Amino acid sequence: MKQLQDLNPYSQVIIEQGNRPVYFTKFNHRTFSELLVDYLINKDLPLWPEAEALIKTNPKAVLTYAVLVLKERWIEGEPALYDGAYWVDWKALLEYYEVFFAKASKRNRWPEAEFKIKEDAELAYKYAIYSLKERWPDPEDEVAISKNPLYAYLYTTMIIDKRWPEGEKAISKGDPGKALSYYKKFIAPESWRDGEETFKKYPPSAIEYALLRKTRFHQAESEMVAYAEKFTLDRLKKYYKTFIFPAPWRELEDAMLQKRFEIAGLLDYVTWQPEFGVEFAISVLKDRWPALEKILYNHPDLWDVYTEEIDNLFKDQKVDPWDDPSYDSESEADPYFDPYHDSLG
Repeated sequence: MKQLQDLNPYSQVIIEQGNRPVYFTKFNHRTFSELLVDYLINKDLPLWPEAEALIKTNPKAVLTYAVLVLKERWIEGEPALYDGAYWVDWKALLEYYEVFFAKASKRNRWPEAEFKIKEDAELAYKYAIYSLKERWPDPEDEVAISKNPLYAYLYTTMIIDKRWPEGEKAISKGDPGKALSYYKKFIAPESWRDGEETFKKYPPSAIEYALLRKTRFHQAESEMVAYAEKFTLDRLKKYYKTFIFPAPWRELEDAMLQKRFEIAGLLDYVTWQPEFGVEFAISVLKDRWPALEKILYNHPDLWDVYTEEIDNLFKDQKVDPWDDPSYDSESEADPYFDPYHDSLG
């Protein structure tokens, strides 16, 4: 006989006859049953009745024993995974399901566990995908999914494939890109009040929402301007041309002239790049932009590009844009004016 105290500090003694432990007392069920499975694996021992009864009380031990020792379902031990008599180990239940059910090529239901599976969004979604291969039969079965932003989105797009009002509140509060994708596929061009707050927080989605809805999104314009970085400039131009042009958008003009932009891949910030302003004036305003000209006087190369493009814009109209009395360039021009550096004092 040999004491195996190293198995668990809570165990009093395990009496080993040869390589076959047969008796143990005073243990912590959760910890000891897990260690017992490890012991069986490491010593390559067969399962014996006393150990089987103990392992069946522990979801993690059931999972480990089925996967690493039996290498197949252990139906007698499965209730520990879902009946909740001791506790529910959601990770163990998910892993067991994925190993023995989800990988099956045919429809492979687990009816005894469905009542517990539907309580977890990830499990319920995967069960619908891999086992049911269709929508859950009762709306009550979908409650957990409907409250999870990610799995509500996936469940709608992969299974339901139509608008799902019960899951929209969760979807609208999740990832803005997924919320926009849901809107584009199932709701556009109608308005979607639940999603607007999320879109406002991520201006590229706000712009796309407005374009899909074909309506100006006033509530989000200040966020759009504040987010006017280089990679959103094309979207802003499209928004401007669709909903605001030919009226000026002063907020955006000021932001382009004064805002510091973060350049992807660099740790530091750089000041506004004047070539953005030239592009905006030529492509969007299609006119002179006196406020920009104040800065371009300090950038001779860009000034030459700007003046040449302005000349080309007005060439067919046979108008000299530089002879327009409404532009008082001389009085406005300050060769030492730079709105970013001047603001620094």
